Amino acid sequence: MDLLFLSTYSIDWLPYFFVGQTVVLLALTFSITPFISKGSFLINFFILILLALSAVGSSAIIAMNIPGAPFAISLWISALSVILGVMSWNVVGDAFDVRKFKTLIKWIASAGSIGGLCIGLMIPFFLIHYPSEYLLYVLAALILSSALCVLNLKPVKVSKMKPTTGTSPTKYPLFRNIAVVVFLMMIVDTMADYALKVGIAENYKNEEIGQFLGPFYGISIAITLAVQLGATNPILRKFGLTVLLLILPVFCFVGGLGLFLIPLLWAATVFRLGEIVFGYSVDTIGREIVSNPLPAQVRRKSKLFLKGVVTPLGTGVGALLLWIISLITPQDSQLAIRVVAVVAVLATIAWIWIVCKTKKVYKKALKDAIKSKRFGKDSDEISDADRQAAKELAMHALDEEDPDAIIFGLGLIREYHDDAILDSLYQHLGSESSIVRMETIKTVKALKDYNSVPRLIERVSLEEDQEIQAALMEVLSELDPEKIVDHAAVHLNSTVPRVKAGAILVLLRAGNLDHIIDAGIALKEMINSSDSIIRKGAARVLGSLQAGKMEKELEKLINDSNIEVCITAIRSAGSRKVYGLTPLLVSKLGAGRISRYASRALVSLGISVGDVLLEQIDRKNYTRSRVIMKTLASIPDEKIEDIFTSIIENGDIVIRTMAAREVVFRAHRQVAGDRFKTKSREFALLEHHTIQLLKAAETGENVPVYVKIELAARQKLACLRFLYFVGTCTIPSEIIEVKPILLPDEFSVVDSSQKAAALELLETISPDSELKKAIAVFENKSPFSSNEALDELRQSNDPWLDQVLNFELNSHKDEKMNITHKALILRKTKLFESLPGEILLTIAEKTEERELVNEEKLFSQDDYPDGLYIIAAGSVKIVRKGEILTELKEGDFFGEISLFDDSPRGADAIASADSHLLFIENNTFDSITEDLPEVLRAVMKTLIGYLKTSPAKP
Repeated sequence: MDLLFLSTYSIDWLPYFFVGQTVVLLALTFSITPFISKGSFLINFFILILLALSAVGSSAIIAMNIPGAPFAISLWISALSVILGVMSWNVVGDAFDVRKFKTLIKWIASAGSIGGLCIGLMIPFFLIHYPSEYLLYVLAALILSSALCVLNLKPVKVSKMKPTTGTSPTKYPLFRNIAVVVFLMMIVDTMADYALKVGIAENYKNEEIGQFLGPFYGISIAITLAVQLGATNPILRKFGLTVLLLILPVFCFVGGLGLFLIPLLWAATVFRLGEIVFGYSVDTIGREIVSNPLPAQVRRKSKLFLKGVVTPLGTGVGALLLWIISLITPQDSQLAIRVVAVVAVLATIAWIWIVCKTKKVYKKALKDAIKSKRFGKDSDEISDADRQAAKELAMHALDEEDPDAIIFGLGLIREYHDDAILDSLYQHLGSESSIVRMETIKTVKALKDYNSVPRLIERVSLEEDQEIQAALMEVLSELDPEKIVDHAAVHLNSTVPRVKAGAILVLLRAGNLDHIIDAGIALKEMINSSDSIIRKGAARVLGSLQAGKMEKELEKLINDSNIEVCITAIRSAGSRKVYGLTPLLVSKLGAGRISRYASRALVSLGISVGDVLLEQIDRKNYTRSRVIMKTLASIPDEKIEDIFTSIIENGDIVIRTMAAREVVFRAHRQVAGDRFKTKSREFALLEHHTIQLLKAAETGENVPVYVKIELAARQKLACLRFLYFVGTCTIPSEIIEVKPILLPDEFSVVDSSQKAAALELLETISPDSELKKAIAVFENKSPFSSNEALDELRQSNDPWLDQVLNFELNSHKDEKMNITHKALILRKTKLFESLPGEILLTIAEKTEERELVNEEKLFSQDDYPDGLYIIAAGSVKIVRKGEILTELKEGDFFGEISLFDDSPRGADAIASADSHLLFIENNTFDSITEDLPEVLRAVMKTLIGYLKTSPAKP
C-alpha cells in the first residue's frame, strides 16, 4: 500500500489519504466488522476468497491507468489490512476454547511477527525481479493460503445466548484516562508515519521504495519480538508500571525533538521505528496491566471501544492536523516535517501528563478493587500481566488500615507468587490484629522467603500469642531451623501443644543428637497422651516432618476416637503422601466430616489410588460410592477417565447417574481427553436410545399407572445422564446452565421459548449431526411402539425396572406389602417422586406399616411427634378443634414437619375410611438422610414448594 501510494502521488496527497483512511476504518468498524465477527468458518472462507480476488482485480485496475484508481486502491488495501486483522483474530479465537487460546496466544503472536519479518525481508529481493504491482498477487496468494487455513480452523461451538450487558467503560475514570492516552498515541503515530513517508518519497522512487520499506518493517518486527520476549518483564519488575507506560511517550518526545532539529529521513526512520517497537511491546502490555482493576466485563468492552472507536478517531484527528499543516507549509517539506514534529512533541507532553495522572486514578481503582475484593483475572492461567497487576493491588491493600483489606492483599500475594517480596508485608508481623499476624506468617511460609528469617526470629521473642508463636517456629523450622535451636529447646516442655510441636520440629530438623533424642521422646509422649489436644499437636508434627517413616504412628492417630485428631492425622498423611495408608483413608470415606479430609488426602496421592477406589464402589452403599466418585473426579490425571469409563459401563442406574454428574463437573474444571470425549458421546447416544424406549413404553394403553410413574422417573434420570454426557464431550458449562430448563422441577416455571432456546444451544454446541439429531429426543416422539419398547426394556440390565414391569400391584392389595410394593407407594408421594427406584428400595426397607379402621384416631393435637406418615390406601382427615382442615388421599403424606421440628402435633389425624399407612420414624429418617443426602435434598425441596400451597398440617 505504501509503495503504491508513494510511487504514484506526491506527498501533498498524504493528508487526504489519512483522512480517507480514517473514514474507511470507521465505516468498517460500525458495519463490516460486526458482520465478519459473527460469520461461520464457511462465510469467513468465502470472504477471504473475495478479498484475494479483489487484490488480483486491483492489479488489473492499476494497469488500466484510470485516474484516481491508485488512490482508491491504496485506501482499499489499508482497509484490507484491518479486515484481515479482525478476521484473523476472530477465526483463531473461535477455533480454540479459552484455556487453549490463552496457552497458544504467545506462539500465535510470535508466529505473526516472524511471518511479517520474512515477508518484509523478501520484498526487496522480489522487486529486483518483478514489478511492484506483482506484490498484489503475492498478497492474493497469502490471502488464499489463509482461506485454506480457515477451513481447518473450524470454530469451537459456543453458546448463542446473549451475554449480560456490563456497565459502560466510559463511566470509569481509569478507562477515560486510557482512552485519552490511546487517542494521543494515534495522533503521534500518524505524525510519525507521515514524516517517514515524506522522507521516503523524497529519497526513493518506485521499486526503491519497496526495497526500503520491506527491510524497515521486517527489522521493526524483529526488534519488537526481541523486546516482547526479553525486555518487557525485566523492566516491569525492576522499574514498575509507571516507567513501563512512560517509555513510549518519552521516546516519542525525544524522537520528535530530534526530528525537529534534523528533519531528514534517518531521523524520521528512527522515530517511526521506535514508535512501532515500543508501541507493540511495552506500551501494549502496560495498558493491559493498568486495566486489570476494572471489572471483567467492563475491561472486555473497553478493548473493543479502544480498537473500534478511539483508535480511528485519533488517526482521523491526526489526518486533519496534517491537512492543516499542508495548507500552511506548501512546497516546503522540511518545514512541514518540523511542524509535524512540534505537533508530535506537544501531543507527547499531554500524553506524559495523562500517564502521570493515570497513576493516581489507577491507585483509586485499586482501592475500589480492594474494597470489593475484586481482581480482574480472566482465566485459570496466571500471566505476567496478571502477576504484576496482583502485586500492584497487593501493595495498596497492605497500605490500608482495614484488616480485611490487608488480609485480601496477603491472599493475593500467596496466590500470585513473585520473586520480588514486598517489604510492606513484614510490617504486619507486628499488627494489632492476631488474625493479620497469622495470615502474614502463612504468606511468608508460602513464599519461602529466606531473607525473612531475622525478622521472624525477632518476632518469636516478642510474640505473646502462643498459637502465633508456634506458627512462627513452624515456618522457621522450614526456612532456617538452626538459628532457633536454643529457643526451641527452651519450649520443648511447653504445656501449649502447638508450641511444643513447633519446638520438636526445629530440634528434629537442626538439633544435635541430644536434641533429636529428646524431641523424639517428646513426640512419642504426645502421640500416646491422654489429652486429645496434645495428640492433635503430634499429628501436626508428623505432617510437617517429612523425614522418617511414620506410617504406624499416623495410622494410630487416624484411628483416634477424637475427630479433630483423626482429621489432623489424615491431613498429615496426605501431605506426606503415605501410600501405605490408602486402604485406611478409603475406609473413612462417607464417614461424615472426616470423609471430606480423607477425600482430599486421597486426591493428593494421585492416580495411584484409582484402582483401590474403583474396587470400593458398592451398589449397596450409594453414599460411599458418591464420595469415592467425587474423589476420583478431583484427581487431575487423565487416566482417571478410564476408571470412570469402567464405572459407567458396569454400574447400575444410580451409580451411572452419579458418575455422569461427576465427569461433567470434572470436564468443567479440566478439559476432558479426546478419547473420553468419544466415549461420552457413545454414552450419550446410548442414553438417547434408552430415553426413546422409556417414552414409548409410557404411552402404552395397558401399562398400569404405577409402571408409567416409574417409567417417567427412569426417563428423567436417563435425560439427566444424556445431558451430562453431552456436556462432557462438548461445553460442560453450557449443559450446567440449560439442565434446569430442560429438566425443571415441579415448582419451576419454564416457558416454551426458554426450552426452545435451550435446545437450540444444545444443537449449536453438538459436534456432529448424529448428536444433533439425538437432542431432538426432548421434543420428538419415540419411533418405537409401546410393546417393542417394553420388550427391549425387559431384556435390559436394569433389575429395578424389570422388577417393576413384572410386578402386579392389584394382586398384592390384600397381602402384607413387600419391598417392591412399598417402593412403588413411596414413588407416588411428592416427597420421593424424584428419587431413583434403587434409593426408594433403601427407604422402603426401613418403613413400618400401620392399619387404621374408619374413624380411628392416629394421634391427637399436642402429641409428641414421632415421624412421617404416607397413605398407601384409604384416607385421613386432619382435624383441629372439631374443624376439618383437610382430607388426604392415597399418595398424600402428613407429619413431615416432625422430621425437622420436635414441636407437638398441631392437629388430630383421624382415618375417614379403612386405611393402610407407611410410617417412617424420626430417627430412621435421620439415619437414611445421613447415608443418602439426596433424600434430604429431595424432601426439603418438595416441602419448600409444597408448604406454600398446602393447607395446615399436623
